[in-house]
Formats: sequence, structure tokens, C-alpha cells
Amino acid sequence: MFRYSKVPGAGVFAACLLIAGCVSPMDRLESAVEVERSVRRSWIADAESPRSAAAAEGRDEAERTEIHAESTLGECLRYALERNRGVEAAYLGWLAALEKSPQVTALPDPRLSYGYFLDEVETRVGPQQHRMALSQAFPWFGKLALRGQIAEAEAEAEYARFQGAVLELAYRVRTAFNELYYLRGEIDLTRENLKLLEQFERIARAKYRVGAGSHPDVVRFQIELGKLEDRLRRLEDKRGPLAARFNAVLDRPVDAEAPWPDSIADPDTEPDVAALASALAARNPELAALQHTIERHRLAADLARKDAYPDITLQLDYIVTDEAMDPSIPESGDDPLIIGASISVPLWREKYDAGVREALKRRLAAAAGRKETENRLRAELQLATFEHADARRKVELYRDGLVPKARESLDASISAYQTASVGFLDLLDAERLLLEMQLTLRRARADAANAMARIEQLVGVDLPDQAALTDAPKEVQ
Repeated sequence: MFRYSKVPGAGVFAACLLIAGCVSPMDRLESAVEVERSVRRSWIADAESPRSAAAAEGRDEAERTEIHAESTLGECLRYALERNRGVEAAYLGWLAALEKSPQVTALPDPRLSYGYFLDEVETRVGPQQHRMALSQAFPWFGKLALRGQIAEAEAEAEYARFQGAVLELAYRVRTAFNELYYLRGEIDLTRENLKLLEQFERIARAKYRVGAGSHPDVVRFQIELGKLEDRLRRLEDKRGPLAARFNAVLDRPVDAEAPWPDSIADPDTEPDVAALASALAARNPELAALQHTIERHRLAADLARKDAYPDITLQLDYIVTDEAMDPSIPESGDDPLIIGASISVPLWREKYDAGVREALKRRLAAAAGRKETENRLRAELQLATFEHADARRKVELYRDGLVPKARESLDASISAYQTASVGFLDLLDAERLLLEMQLTLRRARADAANAMARIEQLVGVDLPDQAALTDAPKEVQ
């Protein structure tokens, strides 16, 4: 993950992180309406009202000009957060889940009924003509509260999935950016070696003209030049597909200009493996979503137990009565008002017991699934930390040792070839070795950055902020 303080304008995730870290889950739910209004109003409006073709074309043109070859990783991350449709879908899914609690915690709608006496019922005080009744059902004590808690647990799980979508997006942007960085280095190094081979070919032709070299050496250099030119064309053609993949992550046209980075930060930190494991268990959004699912099933079991208790219904009846035939009768024409109550009879116990068993088994299944997921993620974290450490080792080895030695060897071979001390194959091997060492160094830097991006996705923490590894959210533990 990246530091959002360094990426101004990443309003969506920054606001959600603020809600997640500073308030309780209930307060987070109560603040959702404000978040929806202030942070994602444009997203929701865009989702609810279709855009015209002209508006869509105008937005695409704006997006095409905002990212360019010199764009930094931070700019690309901010751009992706503001526009990626996958993150938008996850965000709207969370907001939709927040609307569930008000629905399930409300009382059932009152029921109003009306009856007309086809044959008036004659009573002492007069004939009864109409009947109206108003009833209200009241679930057993605690049922509505449990339904609300279940909805809140579902919303918490959706929020964790939203966080996971943001982390997944950041990982995809960073790896795509790193691959563009490696491709540029591969192209630049190939061009440099192509110029070097052209210099070798000129030296070989000059030596051949004066009788100090052989024609086969000239031909072999020309063959190597042809092979390297073909490799360069293939690499240049590869830039298009890589840019298209990058633009797809940012919801941009595939032919839009993509960044062409010349450098990325060298890996200079080695995170604490034990702290990473703790952060994974505490912060990983996938595990958090499963933990909230477990809680949801626990609450569902409590609700299933309460389903075996009766619901109460209160009813008020009003009967319209006409005047009696003898008006002198006391209470003639008075309309009776009746208050009554009824309860449901939970007679079929096996049905309710089965509901409890279902909820308990689902909770056990969710717990087992979380444990399996945690084991898998821990293994992935171990692999990512190994790949990061291995790539850092390669960077140090090639940057500080092998590449300088390969360059020194090539310089010595060039001088020796000019004086006929070494042959064509020795010079060519020295040139190939330098290219291989330089490409390996470039690849190791990209691999280290990719491994770091994967680690940060798993633990949900920007690794330069080492203190954050131990600052675990309590509700996720």
C-alpha cells in the first residue's frame, strides 16, 4: 500500500481509512451517509443516471491527457483510486449493505382491515354496519436488535471487501508500473548494446580492410547486429500491450499514453517477518471479511433460537353501529371499540431447532474457511518475503559487483580485440555478459518492487511505516 498523505486527492480511500481507524464500527455505519454525500456523490450520480455519449467521450478525452509518460507512481495510484470501476463497485456494495440495517430493525408494517356487513347484525343498541381493524405485530424481545446486528456484520464484511479491492487495485497499478519500468530498461540497454555492436562491426571492417582481421568476423558481427535489431523491434512492439494492460487497470482507453518510468526506488528496507505475520492476521481485508462473516453466523444462531419464541400482535377493532329501533335504549348507536392481542404459536419445534443447527454449522464452516485462508495467505506472505529478500540480494550483488566487473571485462576485451590479443568470440561473449548482467539487475529491481507491493497488499500496511505493523485494529483481531 502507499502513503495517502503523499497522494493528495485520493479522497475515497483516505476518507474510509479515517472512518475505519478513528471511530467505532457503529459510528462508522452512522457516518456512511455523510461519506456518501461528501466523497462519492459523483460516483453514485454516475451510477444512477446514464451518461450521454458526448459526456462519455469528453471524460475519456480528459483521462487521456491526465496520465502521460512522465507521470509518477503516486499520480497513477491517485488516478486509479478516483476512476477504477472495480473499486467503485465495491464501494457502492458497501453503501448498499449499510441500507440493510434500517430495513430489518423496523417493525412490520401495521395492518389495516375493513369489513362490510352484507347482512347487518342487529344488536340491542343498533345494527352493526361496518368494521375496521388496525393491528401491529411485535417480534419477540431482541429479534429486531439481532437482525440489525446481523446487517451490521454484513456491512462490515462488505467494507473489508472494499478495502481489499483498494489494496488489490494498488497492487495491480504498482506491478504494471514496474513492468513498464523494466521494459524501458530492456529497450534502453538493447539500444546501447546495438550501438556497441555497430562499433565492433566498424572495427572488424577496418581491421579486415588492412588485412588485420577476417571476413567471417565481419559477417558474425553483422549477424549479431541483425539478431539484436530483431530483439529491439520485438521489445518496442511489446510496449503497446503492456500500456494497454496498464490503462485497463486505470479505466482508460487502451491506446492512451501510459507512463514510461526510468527509475523506481531501490529496495532498502527488510521488514520484520514476525511483525508482518501479526499484521497479516490483524489487517488483511480478506481475513477481516471472513471474521465478520463468522460473527454474522453467530448472531444468526442467536436469532434462530429466538425464532422459537412467539411474536405478539396488538389489534384495535372499531365497529360502526347505527341507531337502535328504540332510541330510548341507553347507548343507542354507540360504536364499540375493541382492543385485543394475539400471539403466534411456534408449534413445530424441529423447524426452529434445524435453523439453529444450520446457523451453527455455517459458523463452523466460516471459521474453518478463515483458518484455511489464513494458512494460504501466510504461505503467500512467506513466498513474497523470500522473493523480496532474494531480489534485494541480487540488486546488491549485481549493482555493486557483477555489473561493474562485466563492464570492466568488456572494456578490456575491446582494447585487446583492437590489438588482436583476443578473438571475435571473446569480445562478443564480453558484450553479451554485460547485457545479461544489466538486464538481471533491472529485473531484480522490478521483482523487489513487485514483491514489496504484494507484501503490502497482504498486510495492508505501507512498509516504510514500520510502527503501523503493530498498530492492529481491535475489531479485526
